[in-house]
Amino acid sequence: MRREAVKLLWDMRDAGAAVAEFLAEKSLADYDRDLLLRSAVERQIFIVGEALSQLSRWDDALADQFDDKRQIIGLRNLLAHGYFSVLNERIFSIAINDLPALMSTVDSLLADGS
Repeated sequence: MRREAVKLLWDMRDAGAAVAEFLAEKSLADYDRDLLLRSAVERQIFIVGEALSQLSRWDDALADQFDDKRQIIGLRNLLAHGYFSVLNERIFSIAINDLPALMSTVDSLLADGS
């Protein structure tokens, strides 16, 4: 695996780990009330999507191993350009329910290729 691809996977891994840490023992109500928490989570999710977008440019076959690649990159685009339509409930749900599976894929790819 190319060095650039490994770096991007590690960026995704670090950002996902940060989200998990930020949201540990937090509820949706906590998330709704805390602008700093929401901003931090959104930024890290943005990094995940941007890293995957860049990975697509370096190694599309590797990026295709993420089942929801288009949705992940689309969420990055929404956070960047459609921030006014971001729903807290949706971001919280993605972070709690979807991000762990994505991080599992990242971990598998890193174990196989680094």
